[in-house]
Amino acid sequence: MRQQLKQLRAQLANAKRRLATAKRQIADYQRIMIMLANNDFASLRRLLSVSLRHGSSPAAILMQLQRALDGLYNPRSGFTQDELDVAFIAKALGGQRLLYALQKSHGLPSHRTVQRHCPIPRMVVSVGKPSQEEFDVNIEVFLNPEVKPGPETFMNAAGKPTMPGNILMFDGIALEGRCRYCPQRDQIMGFCREHGQNFSMKCDTVEDIEKLRDLVEAGKLCYGSDATVVAVAPYAQTDHYTPVPLVLSPSDKTEKGEQLMTWIHKLLGSWEEHKYGAKTHGPIWALASDGDSSFRLAKHLLCMTTKLNPESPLSHKLAGMPGLNTMTSSSGITGTCDPKHIFKRFGTLLRSPRGVGLFGDHITRGQVHDQLCQLGLTKPQVDQLLDPADKQNVPKAVKLLQHLLMLHDLPKADLPATARHQKSVAFLGKMMGYFLLPFISVSMSLSEQVQSLSTFAHLAAATYMQHRTACLTGALYHDTQAIVKNIIFTIARTQLIN
Repeated sequence: MRQQLKQLRAQLANAKRRLATAKRQIADYQRIMIMLANNDFASLRRLLSVSLRHGSSPAAILMQLQRALDGLYNPRSGFTQDELDVAFIAKALGGQRLLYALQKSHGLPSHRTVQRHCPIPRMVVSVGKPSQEEFDVNIEVFLNPEVKPGPETFMNAAGKPTMPGNILMFDGIALEGRCRYCPQRDQIMGFCREHGQNFSMKCDTVEDIEKLRDLVEAGKLCYGSDATVVAVAPYAQTDHYTPVPLVLSPSDKTEKGEQLMTWIHKLLGSWEEHKYGAKTHGPIWALASDGDSSFRLAKHLLCMTTKLNPESPLSHKLAGMPGLNTMTSSSGITGTCDPKHIFKRFGTLLRSPRGVGLFGDHITRGQVHDQLCQLGLTKPQVDQLLDPADKQNVPKAVKLLQHLLMLHDLPKADLPATARHQKSVAFLGKMMGYFLLPFISVSMSLSEQVQSLSTFAHLAAATYMQHRTACLTGALYHDTQAIVKNIIFTIARTQLIN
């Protein structure tokens, strides 16, 4: 009996201790809840994750929360990919100071953590004329499947695996005229490739620097005022679709189209041969640029050399389009242009003081102004649309072309001369609208877009044959036709793949 009583007393004591422990834990949990309700913790998820992973008690968790609140503790692990991405963007946009502030206020990773988890590929800038070695290094760094995964592979009609193509884009960006030393390559960069290729940029002694200075003062060497940027982007990839830079080369803008063509041809060869080029990311389908005359000539020399093989599947696909220009490069590459530049150049043409010749009528800026006023626009609004100084405003150019499309709805003018001008301006606006609408109208189907572009191409060809450059300039005619041709080729190629 005594032994049984002793056991019951021991059990009661143990139960009281467990009850006291449970009460303390409940109290600690309540204190944790109160602390969380009254304070903002920047790294709460990571703090709790680390504590639970270490098996910490509620009291220990409470202590860590208090230390974090006092700024004495901040967990240094457990960052999610989203947090790393936000920190990467913060550092890219605002620099290390912004990231440091967000690290203290919102618990983001430090810049060293970001560098460790999100390494940034380093681009090799061309010193002198772009070389195949530089192409290969940049393709290796930026197009490694671990950095940029390749597109999906499809089985074509012949049962062979194939990948959708890419577009190689060229553009220029303004540079500050200065040079700098590159310790990785032990060379001085920043001189234009047109002259820099004739001299050594190695910097081993002070005499080497003084020699380059003397060349600059003598006018034999100059700084790059413009950087040629070449980037590649996929046509049919919905993920990882952003352009990837392959070339960055300073220029003084004296390079001719023939010289551009030489190193662009080498770049295309590197893309075909490199393991991370066409073999991993698909072939190059088109070369694109803005309205620069040197790039236009280079594209023409490269992409108008070989007639499309009449026995090829692509030729059979395009057989129902008589009159289509089927000249391409030796590997089937076509040239194209940025449509936004065409919109701007349409606007510039309408605002030009030289006017536009069409059907024996000379359309001037004043006549366009008068016709737009008939739509109910005020004179200041029309003056703003036809401001010749605002050549780079794409939305304004699009708005001008959209208003010209409305001229067909106006009643016919009473005076014969005015009616003739009205008809000419309305026709010009309608023709330009056939090019514009496929790019801005979301309600058009693919067939309607192609029909509209084809209509423009035929009208532009007819007006060019009759009026030559009095209507559309030679460069504008070339670029618009190249865009229409490339779109049709791209659609046909995509249909053959899938």
